[in-house]
Amino acid sequence: MKKTALITGSGNGFGKALAIVFAEKDYNIIIHARKKSELDEVSEKIFEIGSNCHCISGDLRDDETLEKLCAIANEDDISVLINNAATRCPGVFFEEITAEYIESLIKVSLYVPIKLTKMIYPLFKTKKEGTIVNINSITSLEPKRIRSVSSAAKYGLRGFTDCLRLEAKEHNIQVIGVYPTRIKTKPEHEYGMNPYEVALEIYKACQDPLVENIVFEGRPKEFRGSDMSKYDVVELKNE
Repeated sequence: MKKTALITGSGNGFGKALAIVFAEKDYNIIIHARKKSELDEVSEKIFEIGSNCHCISGDLRDDETLEKLCAIANEDDISVLINNAATRCPGVFFEEITAEYIESLIKVSLYVPIKLTKMIYPLFKTKKEGTIVNINSITSLEPKRIRSVSSAAKYGLRGFTDCLRLEAKEHNIQVIGVYPTRIKTKPEHEYGMNPYEVALEIYKACQDPLVENIVFEGRPKEFRGSDMSKYDVVELKNE
């Protein structure tokens, strides 16, 4: 019997890659995006692969969207929850970030993963198994200029991931933190890792109960910051 994975922010980019890779590995998929047109394209690909797919469109800041995701997750008895959706870092100086953007960024990138996990967690406790994957960023491991608010959310997600893992282990629930450097999801990116290669490594991690945190390093040497040797680092080639 096929397992099911729920992946937020899976209408395009890295989330789309995750959905396709897990479908190729014989998972049924619950995909989410704000735009229905994106979901239609991804779901068509998943059905072509031979897996079932449920589509939930909506803003994750709305409780109604989270409730829909939770309902279908319980109905399909999911085994993997991947919190991938996040608001992009604005890439500007702190004083230029609006209060509205700060609120949106923290809500989508930190509050939503915590709330959706809380809604799904009882299912995993009942099953006495499950995997929670929080897609984070290298910015929660090394400080960077013009990343203050984004890093605040990512540092919070890192803390949530590491602390939840300590109690989740008691219920045979795996909690994985993923810390990638740049993934090449846009043509204008001058370098970046192949999203499907990163997604495949995450799939592999979900099959290994000993994996806790993964750092994906794919930056050219001149763009690298802190020494990441103390983490489990997966080196991937840039494109």
